[in-house]
Amino acid sequence: MLFLLSEHINLFRYISFRSMGAAVTGFLLVFLLGPCVISKLKEMRFGQQVREEGPAAHLSKTGTPTMGGILMWGGVIVSTLLWTSWNAFVFIILLTIVLFSAIGFIDDYFKIKQKDARGLSPKGKLFFQSLASFIVLFLIYLTPQYHQSSTDLTLELVNTQDEIIRTTNVTLTDSWDWAVNYPVGENESLYYLVSRQYNPDTGKLERNEYFSVPRIEGTQYFSSKVLKDDGHEVSSELKREEIDKDGNTSTQETKTIKTIHKAKLFNALFVPFYTEVLWFWPLIIAFLFYIFIIVGVSNATNLSDGLDGLATGMGISFYVPFGVFAYLMGHSILSSYLFYPYIPGVEELTIFIAAAIGAFSGFLWYNVHPAEVFMGDTGSLPMGAVIAVVAIMLKQELLLVVAGFMFVLETVSVILQVFWFKKYQKRLFKMAPIHHHFELLGWKENQVVVRFWIMSAFCAVIALASIKLR
Repeated sequence: MLFLLSEHINLFRYISFRSMGAAVTGFLLVFLLGPCVISKLKEMRFGQQVREEGPAAHLSKTGTPTMGGILMWGGVIVSTLLWTSWNAFVFIILLTIVLFSAIGFIDDYFKIKQKDARGLSPKGKLFFQSLASFIVLFLIYLTPQYHQSSTDLTLELVNTQDEIIRTTNVTLTDSWDWAVNYPVGENESLYYLVSRQYNPDTGKLERNEYFSVPRIEGTQYFSSKVLKDDGHEVSSELKREEIDKDGNTSTQETKTIKTIHKAKLFNALFVPFYTEVLWFWPLIIAFLFYIFIIVGVSNATNLSDGLDGLATGMGISFYVPFGVFAYLMGHSILSSYLFYPYIPGVEELTIFIAAAIGAFSGFLWYNVHPAEVFMGDTGSLPMGAVIAVVAIMLKQELLLVVAGFMFVLETVSVILQVFWFKKYQKRLFKMAPIHHHFELLGWKENQVVVRFWIMSAFCAVIALASIKLR
């Protein structure tokens, strides 16, 4: 909304300024409204139900107001709406918050009304998370930026030193021809016909060499006929002919070439620390893979919300790298320089990330030990789902494992604990998730939380290092 002021105040055009504004707004909204919301939650008796099988020291937390995620995500939404230039990316990310917060709210509500820490059944929660993920992914798939067309091809005749002798631009989807005469004074005996085309999947100009062309007395004549255009690739017949000084034409070479027409960016899999697309998923597999990621990361942040301030503090570090990536990939020059795909409009997610970090910080004020309020599933489920959706939009899905390694560790500890107990009838850890294991080893709650924050920040730095180490 404030972006509209950019027509009158140039400062509001800058992503950096609006990001700072969003972070401050998110923090202040949550910080200032915190006491009022906490008081209201107490009045409504929305108190936390603590698992009996958890550490005995946690039983004293029973009754602490929960559902604080309403406050935290409310601050994010308001700040985002104020500071972003609304587009499809912003709409999708806000929809993700609403859908997953609703699932968390229902889960929290059942826990409170039934006075049972289990809430929704695991199958029920998984079904609704998967359904919400599919809705969000379908909207991402419909976003035009993931199906960018690249119909222009730059043709160049170059010498053995790769110096351009002649150049022209053609359109892939049209048949074309190009006649080339050598410049006076050129003594090269061999030339090459090459093309350069922008690949929107990788964000790079790609070079292809078609013919080795000997110098003759006369004209080189190149022509192309479109054989097939399936919407993703264009197959063409490329012909090289020579016209001698007497005007006689002879065909020298004919090739069938395939060139990029439309990107399949939605299906592309990128790997951290590597510049190329690793492969393209079949569409159905892509949807299943992305649903698995969203649901998995959502449950990972949910599992980590077991100590005062733990998930909130780790969430701040987790979000930072993706804010930087959103800025870079929404900038045509920076994305090209760093070999990332350029996705117009995705830079607005930088402002959303800033708003989230600000709101998380404001919530952390009341969530540190001893916590005055818990975020509940209303807060923790969308925390993971939202950043997973951002990663998918940025085509940095696997970076979630690096930036959010501590959340992965929490989840893996639970999986290993269950597997180990079923196989050997004994526990691998004293208790899972692993933060409880360290508690039972004698670490104080604050020690566990701060040490996990430090490791999360370190993981975020490694994720940021992948920007250049590729």
